[in-house]
Amino acid sequence: MRVALVQLATEVGDLAGNTRAIRAGIEAAHAARAEVAVLPELAICGYPPLDLLLERGFVAENLRLLREEIAPSVHGMVAVVGFVDHDPGELSPEGTPVLRNAAAVVADGRIVGVTHKTLLPEYDVFFERRYFAAGRSRTVHRTGAGPLGVLICEDLWDEAYDCKVARELARGGARALLSISASPFWAGKAGVRMEVARRRAGETGLPVVYVNQVGSEDGYEGQLVFDGGSFALGADGRLLAAARRFESDLLVVDLEGPGVAAPPVEDAADETARAIVLGIREYARRCGFASAVLGLSGGIDSAVVAALAVEAMGRERVLALSLPARHSSERGQRDARILAGNLGCELRTISIEPLLRATEAALGSTLAGPAGELAHENVQARLRGLVLMAVSNREGRLLLTTGNKTELALGYCTLYGDMNGGLAPISDVGKLQVYELGRRINRAAGRELIPASIFAAPPSPELRADHVEPFDYAVVGPLVDEIIVHRRSRAELLELGYPAGVVDDCLARVARAEYKRRQAPPGIKVTGKAFGVGRRIPIAHPFRPE
Repeated sequence: MRVALVQLATEVGDLAGNTRAIRAGIEAAHAARAEVAVLPELAICGYPPLDLLLERGFVAENLRLLREEIAPSVHGMVAVVGFVDHDPGELSPEGTPVLRNAAAVVADGRIVGVTHKTLLPEYDVFFERRYFAAGRSRTVHRTGAGPLGVLICEDLWDEAYDCKVARELARGGARALLSISASPFWAGKAGVRMEVARRRAGETGLPVVYVNQVGSEDGYEGQLVFDGGSFALGADGRLLAAARRFESDLLVVDLEGPGVAAPPVEDAADETARAIVLGIREYARRCGFASAVLGLSGGIDSAVVAALAVEAMGRERVLALSLPARHSSERGQRDARILAGNLGCELRTISIEPLLRATEAALGSTLAGPAGELAHENVQARLRGLVLMAVSNREGRLLLTTGNKTELALGYCTLYGDMNGGLAPISDVGKLQVYELGRRINRAAGRELIPASIFAAPPSPELRADHVEPFDYAVVGPLVDEIIVHRRSRAELLELGYPAGVVDDCLARVARAEYKRRQAPPGIKVTGKAFGVGRRIPIAHPFRPE
C-alpha cells in the first residue's frame, strides 16, 4: 500500500485557504502515485477551532467545502481528511446539533465513509468535550486500497482509556492504521509520539501512519506550536519514513517497504528555538504585524528574544530599544549595542531619565524614602513600557516582552511595565534554559552573536544602585519547574532536598503572582506545562500544597 503523508500548515478559521491546501496536497499525492493520502485532524477548519465551532455557518461551510470542493477532487485514490461533522438528529443541551471531530474517507469523488473521534482529551490545553461528542463505534473502511482503520489523534494515545481503538480496528480487519493528528509541541514530544505509535503497532501487528499538522495557533491564553514530524512505521515497528519538522512536507511510503534510519534526535534547545521562531513568525503574520519591537537591556533574556525575533522576522523588521536611566550599567548598554550590531537589527537609544525626573517631581513623597523604593523601581519599568508601547503604536510593530518562565512564576516582573507586550516568546522557558538557548544561538551562528559578557553578567533589572536579582537560579529554576510542571507539594520538595526557606518563599510567590500572570500577554508553549489555559488556578485562594 502506497500512502502519502500530507503534512499541511492549516490555519484556524481559514476554511477556503485550508481547502485549497488540501486539494493541492491530494493532487501532489496523486501525482506521486499514492493509493491513499492522509491529511491532519480537522484540516478543513484548522485545530483548535475553539468557539468558532459555535459561530453560525462555520460548521455548515466546512461540510459544504468537503462535499462540493474536496470530495470531487479525489479520483484514482483514497483520501482521509479531517473535518467537523454534525448530527442534526441529536441536540446538545444548548439546542444545537451535536458536533463530532471526524475524518472523511473519500474516493471516486464522493465520501465513502466517516470516522468519529472516540477518545476526547480533557487535560492540559485540551477541552474537546466542550464541543464534541465521542464516536459511538469503530469502523474499518473497505476501500480500493484495502481495509483502513482511521484514528483521530487521541485515539492512538489509549493507555488511560478503557476503549482501545487501535485494537478494535485490528480485530475488525484493518490492514493499516491511519492516525490523523493535531499534536502540539513540547520539547521531547516527537520521541514520545513515535513510541506511542510503536506500541500500537506492536499490539496490533499493523503498520501505523501518523500525520501531524504544522503551524502555530491560539490555544486560548497561549500559543500552541504544531511541529509536524509525521512518520510511518511498519507492522514490526520499524521506521519507514519521517517528515520534516516545523514545515510542510509530503512523503509517499510503501507500507511493506524497507525501513530507514531514524532522524537524529534534536537537542532540546534546538527544537525549542525552532518552535519559538515559528510561533513568533506565525503570530505576527496572523495578527497583521510586519515588524517587531523589544527592549534590549544587555541581559540574557532580551538578547535571546532579540536573536529569535531576527530569525523569525528578518533583521530589517526588528527594532531594539535601549532605554537607559541613572542605574543602567555601561556594560549593559555596551552589550546591547554589540548585540544589535551582530544581529544586524536597528537599535535606538531613548533615555527615560527625563521621564523619571518628571514623574518624581509629580509624585513627590509617593516615591520617596524606604517606603517608596518599590514604587520607584516599578515606575522605571512602567516608563520603559510606556516608551515601548508608544513606538509600537506609532510604527505598527508587535511588542515582544522578554520575561522568562521562572520570573513569571515568581512574580518577579512589573505589570504594565516589563510585562507590556503582544507576545511573550520565552514565557515558557525557565531562566536556566534561556542560557541554553543563548548558547544554541551562538552555536548555530558559528560565532558569538550574543557576547560572552552577557552570559557572565549577574541577572539584574538595574532599577537601583547595585541591584541584583534575589534568586539563586541554579536552585530556584529547577524548583519552579517542580512546582509548576510536576505539581510537587511542600513535603515532596523537601524530600527532594530543596531548602525549606527557599521552598516556602517560592510557593508563596507563585501563589501571590497569579493575578499578574492572568494579565500577561500570551506565551508560546514549549514545555509539558505552560502558564495559561493548561494551568487554570484561581487568582486568589488559601490552599497551599503541604
